[in-house]
Amino acid sequence: MNSVDYKRNLSAHTHRGPSPAIWADCPVKDILEDPGKGMYFFDDFTGPNGLITSPTTEAALVGIPYIGFGSSGATITFSNELGGAIVLTEATDNEAVYLKSKGGAFQISANLGKLWFEARVKVNAITDDQIGFILGLMDDTAMTVVVPLSTAGPPIFATTSDFVGFWGREQDAGAVGSTYKAGGVAGAGGLVVEAAIHQFVADTYVKLGMVFDPNRNNRLYFYVNNEEQAEYKTVPDNTGTDFPADIRLAPMVGMRLGATTSSLLTMDWWRCCQLYL
Repeated sequence: MNSVDYKRNLSAHTHRGPSPAIWADCPVKDILEDPGKGMYFFDDFTGPNGLITSPTTEAALVGIPYIGFGSSGATITFSNELGGAIVLTEATDNEAVYLKSKGGAFQISANLGKLWFEARVKVNAITDDQIGFILGLMDDTAMTVVVPLSTAGPPIFATTSDFVGFWGREQDAGAVGSTYKAGGVAGAGGLVVEAAIHQFVADTYVKLGMVFDPNRNNRLYFYVNNEEQAEYKTVPDNTGTDFPADIRLAPMVGMRLGATTSSLLTMDWWRCCQLYL
């Protein structure tokens, strides 16, 4: 079934390609040829695309197949770097900018299909209280100035949203942790899997990924630059828990600004895949 061409390599690397430690057993070509085997999502931000709008309420982003939210100081643009990228900019203190896929095609729940996710991202600043970073899979709750990250000081997750992925807390000077939360239950601050799995370096790309594997005791593993991290989350299959196992999710990325200095979040590409049962 697997038709991935590259060999498994567990050493750390930051090159532009996908991480073999995550993707070596993902049958991407098979899924592309037969959608009945699973779901595949990928964007390298090379086009064809047009001028992107940046709405102040959640809306379709004209020129790119996503929904977005941007406060008054926000823009969403393309980078002119080799290979393409998307740039989310926020210029106003305590405001935010987000980008998300509308369709909730993915679900992380015990005994459902294996899931792979990865993105290559960077921020331009790692000062305390400047950038609150978020990347992962989110439900269809409308994004606003207080969702998914609140305007509290320091910000927490909105109680209404469901999320699984990575959170660089605004107050932690570029530290990124793995986290999750279910809407309407305990853990609005984001339940920590591992508090600091990576330290951003300004204007330097990092690859952040995760794999849900029902064949490894229904565990969700997190990755940084091709390396599996120490802590994992065992995923349930029931509702009413602190993990959004019963919720459809879609890729999302964004940032909240905690300073008066305009700041940038750049994403080179992102990729998500899940097998059907």
